[in-house]
Amino acid sequence: MNKIMLFLLVVILTACGKSQPSETVESLAGNPERLKELREQ
Repeated sequence: MNKIMLFLLVVILTACGKSQPSETVESLAGNPERLKELREQ
């Protein structure tokens, strides 16, 4: 029983972690070099 609770706690804390910010159109428009890098991929 305790192992299940510990597992659920770890899953919940992992899900609540910071996610990578996605690049918006505005940020790419303000940074043409980054936009060029993405287009080359």
